[in-house]
Amino acid sequence: MAVTAAEHDSRRALRSLPAEPGWPAFLVPSLVVAVAALQAIFHPSLWPWALAAFLSGMVAVVAVAALRSRDRRYRSLFNRVPVGLYRTSPQGRIIDANPALAQILGFDAPADILAAPARSVYLDPGDRDRWTDQVNRAGGPLAAELQMRRRDGRVIWVRDKVIPVRDRRGRVRYYEGELEDVSAQRRQWEQLEAAVQSRMQLIGTVSHELRTPLTAIVGYARLLADGRGLNPDERTEMAAVVEQQAEDMVNIVDDLLTAAQAEAGTLRVAVGPVDLAEEARRAVTGMEARHTGTLEVETTTAAALGDAHRVRQVVRNLVANAIAHGGDHIRVDTGREGNQAHVLVADDGPGLAPGDEERVFEAFQRGGRNHGGHGSVGLGLTISRHLARLMGGDLTVTHEAGWTTFRLVLPGRPAPAAPSRPQVPATTAHD
Repeated sequence: MAVTAAEHDSRRALRSLPAEPGWPAFLVPSLVVAVAALQAIFHPSLWPWALAAFLSGMVAVVAVAALRSRDRRYRSLFNRVPVGLYRTSPQGRIIDANPALAQILGFDAPADILAAPARSVYLDPGDRDRWTDQVNRAGGPLAAELQMRRRDGRVIWVRDKVIPVRDRRGRVRYYEGELEDVSAQRRQWEQLEAAVQSRMQLIGTVSHELRTPLTAIVGYARLLADGRGLNPDERTEMAAVVEQQAEDMVNIVDDLLTAAQAEAGTLRVAVGPVDLAEEARRAVTGMEARHTGTLEVETTTAAALGDAHRVRQVVRNLVANAIAHGGDHIRVDTGREGNQAHVLVADDGPGLAPGDEERVFEAFQRGGRNHGGHGSVGLGLTISRHLARLMGGDLTVTHEAGWTTFRLVLPGRPAPAAPSRPQVPATTAHD
């Protein structure tokens, strides 16, 4: 396995740490030098021995100084490596740590980590024992991703690379490890997985949604082509079914294209004067036959600024959502309040589950209720809100007094100015 430069430097820095001598290491050679000097002064006859001792002591002093210089360099490397480095005992005591590790775990300084038990930084303290058991059984370095808890309580994902350092008898003296915060990578991976799952869900749902109308269209088209034994009323009824199913397919494709344009940032609306009452009536035409309950349309003129085609698309999606997930009774109202015009689509169903008021507008969501037998692409409410905001309005949902109400609000169209009266020239007395 390839080893990066940072990993090589971190391992090198860790291995150098035990050899660091303290000031007592200078004591013996320094005493030897001092005694040799005194002997040469007070006992000249011992000067050969004193000279040899002096030279040996000086060599020792120089060696210790060189060793300390090398260890200072390695300690500096240990402190500057951007990867969290540590050493822990088999009993769970943190022996050493560098500033990068302190930063990862939220401590002010490495000294603060040394006062904390190794188990305390794990989200599950039992992970420490399970992890060391795996390391002990491994023949060499071992890596794993674990959850740890920072000093401020925040949970993070880390990649821990550990190697056990053993004595001559094979017993573990301590563990040396490298710790890296991989929380951002984990989030990106989870988002990627969610995106893949969403796309797979979309493909499966779209396939189901398109197969249903296609099956009906193909079946009735064959019966109409054969024509044997069909009276005019049956032909008319079958043709109506084919038309309805074809419209469903067009609507599904329209939603998919709109969603793709929105994701690519190329979705545009042509804002102009519209009457929400007229567009709402056009949008729900023919949808009554798909609902087993009642669909009431009570509209009053609501002059607004919007894209007529997109307004119909939003209203159609809201009514289709109410048919699929709502109650037996559906109402569509339009009106004007102040500087805003609105379309309300309400149903008397059980409403959304708590917390679904915003989630229902996310892609591939269907709220908290499950209606068997209904397949939905799961994009209708998402693109409807997007379209509403592109037109300068918004789409919201509320549940009050037993009714779930989706409210499309758009800027109201200013009333046309009254025509100015022609100016009549003033007459003078001599005219």
